Amino acid sequence: MHQGRESASADRNGGRRRHVASLGAAVLAAGGLLAACGSSPASSGSGGSSPAASESPYTVGVLADLTGSDASFGSDVLKGVKGGFAIVNDHGGIDGHPVHLTTCDTQSTASGASLCGSKLDTGNSFVITAASISDTKAALPALSGHLVLVNSPLLNPPRTSNAFQCAPPLSAIPGEVLTEARQSGVHTVGVVATNDATGTGEVGYMQAHAGSLKIIPQFVPTSTTDVTAAIDALTGAHAQIIYVAALGTAAAATVEAYHELGVTVPLVLTGGDVNGTFLRSISAYEPTSNLYGVPDEAATVPADLPAPYEARDTTYFAELQKVTGSPPDATIVAAEYNVSVAVALLRHLGPSASLAAMESYLHRAKITSLTDVSFSSPSLNVLSGISAGIVRISGVHIDAFRGKL
Repeated sequence: MHQGRESASADRNGGRRRHVASLGAAVLAAGGLLAACGSSPASSGSGGSSPAASESPYTVGVLADLTGSDASFGSDVLKGVKGGFAIVNDHGGIDGHPVHLTTCDTQSTASGASLCGSKLDTGNSFVITAASISDTKAALPALSGHLVLVNSPLLNPPRTSNAFQCAPPLSAIPGEVLTEARQSGVHTVGVVATNDATGTGEVGYMQAHAGSLKIIPQFVPTSTTDVTAAIDALTGAHAQIIYVAALGTAAAATVEAYHELGVTVPLVLTGGDVNGTFLRSISAYEPTSNLYGVPDEAATVPADLPAPYEARDTTYFAELQKVTGSPPDATIVAAEYNVSVAVALLRHLGPSASLAAMESYLHRAKITSLTDVSFSSPSLNVLSGISAGIVRISGVHIDAFRGKL
């Protein structure tokens, strides 16, 4: 998976607490037609008794990697967006208006993303992305007159941008790894990171905030299929935890090398890799123990919820699983932030608001989602109020974790 990293946060009194989708926050329904734009209503499936949405539909554009190398990420985000808006529509829509999605497949290429940006540049006041950060960047110039809600925590758009990142800052996940290492009494953390700006940025953050921890990085190309030498070097340097900061192919290759070398120290996956699609893809060599993850945007385990949200969000999780057909994972649940922001914009401003009006609203609003969130950073259009935390992974099951690695 290709997205994910966020800032550390934990409730140390009574164990880790993480935040999940609220029933009051809406979720998008999308019909994705490959390699072209297509429109569809939110699919029904909650079986609730709420009144049907009967007013004229609101349309939201979704730019997604549905085919090509990033398809697993885009498809899962889109599943979360679809499921969320299906729930909204089942509960009467937005003031009676159902939500329809116009979805365009980038085919996981910059040229495809740019073309999708142009196609979605009509009839949508804002656009949601379910695409890798490189594809999102490629689409932004064609969407300069629109608000763009970004799923990835890697963009970190400045306050002056028309992009709003519905995820916390890049620093969140490596920050959480540092917190867990200290709590576990670890003194040496090995990091496998890509040799691009994202990987070097993560390692730089960890080194700058390491304190007494020793950070040992091993950089690999994003497209590598063999990370054996990197893992061998980290075990030789006596790393007590190995954090997989790499994205895409490099993440799977890291897990495979860990398996082949028989490494036993804890292995920590990042962000979108805490995802059913990715975990199924590594099933032949997934570790049977000592496998953990830091989901990038949202809790995936209702038992980890703080008390004020637990009952409400447990109900939402059950409803989301019913409409999506699979247990909510990090990528599916992360879409809820995009949906919550989209619903707030539509409810408070309607479907034809100007870019300036939407930006002004988001800069001052507090939005109910998995928790209460806002774009409060004075320098970035990045959501605040989202907490990271460690989970234990077994097969495709993502379970609450409290304790030491």
